[in-house]
Amino acid sequence: VDHDEGRRGADVASTLVMANKAAAYAAGAWAAAATWYAGACYWRERRKRANRRVVERLYAEVWNQERTEEMQEAVCELISAEHVLVDPSDPMPTPGRKAYWDNVVTFREALPKFHMSVDNLIAEGDYVVAQLTVQSGKPATSVESSIDEAGAVWTVTSVLEIKENKVCKSWVNSDSLSALIQLGLVPDIVKGPFARKAISQQVIALDTAEEHKLATALLGREEAHPKEVLTHDEWLDYFQKIVENSAKPSLETGMGLRTWSGQLRTDQQSGLDFVS
Repeated sequence: VDHDEGRRGADVASTLVMANKAAAYAAGAWAAAATWYAGACYWRERRKRANRRVVERLYAEVWNQERTEEMQEAVCELISAEHVLVDPSDPMPTPGRKAYWDNVVTFREALPKFHMSVDNLIAEGDYVVAQLTVQSGKPATSVESSIDEAGAVWTVTSVLEIKENKVCKSWVNSDSLSALIQLGLVPDIVKGPFARKAISQQVIALDTAEEHKLATALLGREEAHPKEVLTHDEWLDYFQKIVENSAKPSLETGMGLRTWSGQLRTDQQSGLDFVS
């Protein structure tokens, strides 16, 4: 009997030891999982803060910068050499830093007193969404307008993809129609008690270089609006074909592709080849 009791006691002790080991293993696993999760959250938040900082610098040091040399340095530092502006309304997209720089210069020349205010930034993964308010100031054009020295005000939403602390893709949605109406380039088709002072009952022709430059800056393109608008992956596929010089859009058929015998031109700043 004593022998059996001793055996049972040993079995109980062995079971307790095994249970304690299992509990210790589970506790260690939970601790490791908690440590991993805390570390992942830390690095995720750190990446979000870094990406937010890139976007904050982009609008402060590029778009709101009036000194050309410092603006160029910021573009080189913050914009990827392979940057793509995803704009379905532009039938001739151009990649690289130079294209981005040209957009900034065009905007600054047309609206030398404009300012972009960052209203909100939302970061997730490699993307940052920027909610912006643009105040144009008095434009560098003689077009008739009812705006004062403060200029037009409109909103912009940008989605920016960031890799290695550089913006590599931009999706920009700007209320350009409101800006065009406020600046007197097109009449408002809606009439009401709060309508602006009428400028004209018909669309104003862009008779001067200044007016054309202003419209180009606001619309982000010089070519006519395409009849067929591509979005998302279809647009990116179209863009890739443009970059590879396999096709050029027909302005008659919108975004439709046709064989083209043009030549590539190398962007000296980014090193990329693009259609000339």
